[in-house]
Amino acid sequence: PSAGDFQQRRRQAAKLSSFFGVEYRELFTDVLEVIEDEVKNDSVQGHLSSEETQV
Repeated sequence: PSAGDFQQRRRQAAKLSSFFGVEYRELFTDVLEVIEDEVKNDSVQGHLSSEETQV
């Protein structure tokens, strides 16, 4: 990808952040927390082995 492609993606991300009122990093952090919680729940319920839950 060229520098121009990156700049275009950054502009688009800035527009979306402004429109939705949330920054990418905030959203990403929230998504990671949900994934971690689901992995913990699946581990407790026995759906995942201990190896599968290790980071």
